[in-house]
Amino acid sequence: MGICFLQPTTEKFHLLKTLEVMHFTRFMDDKMGKLVRQNKGATFHLPVSGHEMIGAISALSLIPGTDWAFPYYRDRAFAIGLGCSLEDLLAAFLARDIPHHSGGRMMPEHFSQKNLRIPCQSSVVGSQFLQAVGVAKSAQLRGAQEVVYVSGGEGSTSQGDFHEALNFAALRKLAVVFICENNLYATNTHIRDRQSQTQIWKRAEGYNIPGIHVDGNDVEAVHFEAQKAVRLARQGQGPSLIECETYRYLEHCGIHEDHDLGYRTKEEVNSWRKKDPLEKARRWVSAAEQEKMIKNIEAVIDDAFRHAKASPFPARLFPVGVSA
Repeated sequence: MGICFLQPTTEKFHLLKTLEVMHFTRFMDDKMGKLVRQNKGATFHLPVSGHEMIGAISALSLIPGTDWAFPYYRDRAFAIGLGCSLEDLLAAFLARDIPHHSGGRMMPEHFSQKNLRIPCQSSVVGSQFLQAVGVAKSAQLRGAQEVVYVSGGEGSTSQGDFHEALNFAALRKLAVVFICENNLYATNTHIRDRQSQTQIWKRAEGYNIPGIHVDGNDVEAVHFEAQKAVRLARQGQGPSLIECETYRYLEHCGIHEDHDLGYRTKEEVNSWRKKDPLEKARRWVSAAEQEKMIKNIEAVIDDAFRHAKASPFPARLFPVGVSA
């Protein structure tokens, strides 16, 4: 079940599409969180609230089915914005047998869909960076004007894969857009306790590629830099690294009720909530338009959940009593 977006014939329609994706992502977060607490869904739920705008704008900057994407596990807004159906995302969350997202055989937040060119990824943090660079090298060898998007949290930038990917992409001038969604915490450890260089965008200097820092709550800044990075990549001018500073409002994942366990204060969380990009985006429309949009979104998600719940579980790979 896909989402029927408005046609982007004007700047306002583009803003409305961004707002729609953000709303769908936030309400999906609420739905999945409730299912976890009711013991009706998977326990591996990675909240996205606070990150929505970055993924939405990034997805709407690409050409679905032409460009490639390696969104990390907290990039559900990107998956929705690029065209993944809500029914499929919810069915994967419920470990149902569906054509996309591993058919219920992998963690639900590891997005994959062939027709959208989202390859299946590993559970290893940061492994998507090298996979993205490999796909970009393939596109270069084929002479294809295909952009490769790859995202990760700031914690993943400590991995060797991240640095190897930046180096190779820079050396070969590959069409890769690296997005770092910096929410300050890797699970429950602050970036200052993990990395000596806490400004991720400055890593780009060592590889002689553009490094940009933006407020991940500023729609104009994120839109401008995402569009610019995609344009440079498509023109053969090589990769860019964009660090988007943001915040996650909820726990690291559904099995960790960790948001009030001492590693950050309620005051800190509330101060970031005042910068909520979704609240800012709601000002783009009237109260009546807002109410109509929310009612439609809630109805679409409820319908998608009914269809997802009715989907079958995967068949056994081996008969009962027979092991691999």
